[in-house]
Amino acid sequence: MLILLHLKEDDMIDIHTHILPETDDGADSLTEAVEMLKICTQSGVTDVVLTPHGNLTEIFPESRQESINNQFKRLEKRLSELNMQINIYKGMEVFASYNLYDKLSDGTIWTLNQSKYLLTEFSFDTDREILFELLQIIESKGLIPVIAHPERYKTIQKNPQIAYDWNRRGYIIQINKGSIAGVFGRAEKETAHLLLDCNLVQVIASDCHHIHSRMPGLKSVYRYISRNYSEGYAQILFNINPERILRDQQVLIINPRVPGSYLY
Repeated sequence: MLILLHLKEDDMIDIHTHILPETDDGADSLTEAVEMLKICTQSGVTDVVLTPHGNLTEIFPESRQESINNQFKRLEKRLSELNMQINIYKGMEVFASYNLYDKLSDGTIWTLNQSKYLLTEFSFDTDREILFELLQIIESKGLIPVIAHPERYKTIQKNPQIAYDWNRRGYIIQINKGSIAGVFGRAEKETAHLLLDCNLVQVIASDCHHIHSRMPGLKSVYRYISRNYSEGYAQILFNINPERILRDQQVLIINPRVPGSYLY
């Protein structure tokens, strides 16, 4: 574990953001996207995965893949002009549904930085059996689910033991910084803390959307985890595991424990 000694709160990676401009419910313009990335750099984030929503065809048309690529190039160009020292990568937050098998085959949805890791979200009221079936579809394609904000799902709030089962299968759990602070409500906050207490979280990300609401930046929550858990745990959640995802390496799942009953 000597690798932990040289990592600091100014060396973080955010794998879940809605910063790519004009592509979903995140940044409304190139200007806002740049301002969001400035906040990232000021809060110690060096690398950012841009993860616009994917597989939500009733809201965002599938034909936008070319538009996403163009917006990415446009943002890269602007960052270069400003000489901003931050690295950006492509990805998506993919909505899980039964069409996933075909979508994963036709290239309309993307993994995180072309790795085997797929950032995946569900309807907040999806039941346990459907969650399992959809995750099995992802696994059948040789991919590893990175489950976005499970603390916000009613099924996990009622049955947090499911998160332990996911870790045992090698699935990665990513919770939102806002959930830790109670931004989304009491159940979300308490579930996030329970998952942390049981070592069931592998990554914390911002899931940022704008400069004034659901903002980017991770330093305050990094410090919270360092103070209330350990510096080593914080480094695993904010740097080591996110970096392993970007490099397509095995993510660390360390001593997960079964949570107790937790009903809402």
